[in-house]
Amino acid sequence: MAVSKFRIYDYWKDKAITKKFEIKPVSACTKEDDALSITEFPDEIFCWACQMPPYQQGTHRTLSGLWNGDTLLQRSHILEKSLNGEDKPENYFLLCPQCHAESPDTTDAKLFFAWVRYKRTHENYSMVLRRDMKKAAEILGVDQNLVEERFAALRLTRLEEDAYIRDYIGAVDKIPFPPNYATIRGKGGGGMQLKFHTVTIEDLMPQDHFLRRLEAALDLSFVRVETAHLYSRRYGRPPIDPVVLVKYLLVGFLYGIPSERQIEQRIQTDVALRWYLGLDLFDRVPDHSTISQLRRRKPSFRKIFRRLFEEVVGQCVAKGLASGRLVGTDSTHVKANASWASEELVELPESPGVYWERLDTYEEEGLEELERRTGKRRKKRVKQIKKDRRQTRKWVSRTDPESGHMKRPGKPRGQHYLAHQTVDTDCGVILDVTVTPGDVYDSVPYLEQIERIHRSILPIQAATADAAYDFPLAHQALKELEIQFFVRPQAVHDRTNVELKREAFQYDESLDAYVCPNGKLLRLNTLHRSASGLYWLYLADKQDCQRCPLRKKCLSQQDKRGARKLEHSYFTAQRKRNLSRLSDPIYREALKKRQIWCEGTFAAQKRGHNLTQILRRGLEAAEDHCLLSATALNLKRMIWAMK
Repeated sequence: MAVSKFRIYDYWKDKAITKKFEIKPVSACTKEDDALSITEFPDEIFCWACQMPPYQQGTHRTLSGLWNGDTLLQRSHILEKSLNGEDKPENYFLLCPQCHAESPDTTDAKLFFAWVRYKRTHENYSMVLRRDMKKAAEILGVDQNLVEERFAALRLTRLEEDAYIRDYIGAVDKIPFPPNYATIRGKGGGGMQLKFHTVTIEDLMPQDHFLRRLEAALDLSFVRVETAHLYSRRYGRPPIDPVVLVKYLLVGFLYGIPSERQIEQRIQTDVALRWYLGLDLFDRVPDHSTISQLRRRKPSFRKIFRRLFEEVVGQCVAKGLASGRLVGTDSTHVKANASWASEELVELPESPGVYWERLDTYEEEGLEELERRTGKRRKKRVKQIKKDRRQTRKWVSRTDPESGHMKRPGKPRGQHYLAHQTVDTDCGVILDVTVTPGDVYDSVPYLEQIERIHRSILPIQAATADAAYDFPLAHQALKELEIQFFVRPQAVHDRTNVELKREAFQYDESLDAYVCPNGKLLRLNTLHRSASGLYWLYLADKQDCQRCPLRKKCLSQQDKRGARKLEHSYFTAQRKRNLSRLSDPIYREALKKRQIWCEGTFAAQKRGHNLTQILRRGLEAAEDHCLLSATALNLKRMIWAMK
């Protein structure tokens, strides 16, 4: 029967480890002993080696119940049973699972306590190991010089000492040579002479390597400042440097490694990546689960990715790689981590639109113009956003409800996210990234993104986009920002279910009215506001339409008013002025540059920087993913432009 945890605690509660690795009662220790108390607080659970923060499950009325009920700590033999260790409290230590796995298998209890002191104080116990190795060599009749040579050649780090003790103590005759010893055997089976090479990771790292230039160009010290509030100075193990964690993820996007597990495997064998992360040849690589848990448990850590992106963009602007002379905007789909089987059709309230607040100023101006043109004054609506009780049916994923079902011509169907990027066409620097669900129109985040760049990053002189961004408000908003707008015109489709379409009506500027095919006038009636913008509404006289011989061709059966109406955008004039330059060489060149840089940037990201699929779920995780992809490409373009 195993010894209870409380009995183990009760035995060690008043004991300490001296600097000579002896066990003494705390009361008998002097200042010269430099003793470390094994347990400090009876009602708190700690690993006795690394002092993991207290953690306990449930409530217990007694101290015995507290210790016996704990599920974190494990019983660790000081002397293993296979090495004649006994099942007694004095031969047990309470350790966390990781320390239990790292603890040395030894026949000398002092060596175990040396390891404990090392864990607690980071003392170097290699001298203890060397002394014990020599004694063992003497007893076993092994050449002491050979043992010393092998031991010195190992050049152990702290972590390697742990492994060395655990794996090789008590087996001196089987002490291996380190990896930098090489035995080459020929075809005949004979061996060649051993060759010994003394190198460092600095020697193995090429001087002209991309990561050397990246390390010199990008200062990540701000990461420590931004994440300082996430770490405790009093409790827990020493944390992994947050700069290392950021570099860990960054190299994955720099080299197109899709998952954190694969990043860990790549760093294990890649000297350049080890050098960039500040790891020596034998240093332990941070486990992929550490990165995953950090991103899951510390949502505020995500701010670092936006901050990193902005830092790189700022450096590109400072180095003259982005000027704002011409920026191009486009979006691309990124597959979400959601399957077809997880989708379900649900009814949701229809959004009133994204332009309501933006249209406030324009509506006031339009109402004044309406009074000037018609003599009528309509009151401005009290509620800027009216309640819309209409419902819309859409496919929603149960596993990732924040993604959107994309169904576009020429695009894959299913749950996706959209990465909206604005690129400077000088050197292809990505100036801003916005992520939306896959069912959001490209035009929705456009104006906000352009204004953010214009006001916070660098002044924009001209902007270009494809037909998805040809909406009337964009023409007006960019004109007010004094930004030239080069956009591919969007095909206009008249979806009215009548024979006489909009093209059959001619606008008479002198009368400020439309003339129908029967010669009747449609006069300006009001300024109409909808979810998509502001529109002038022109109405025909009801009596004219009732007597018209073309009534059946002009009015649909669903028209309850009984008179034809037409509407055109409040911003039509500015749109026409922009599109009138469509044949200019400068206009055509701007559209060509957008295609080259925007489409080319997306192609480069999808090919080499993980922009094909998002492995994590949620809109915030998707934005982190796209930001890191954009940051990786910006860094590459910045480094190569500086050569």
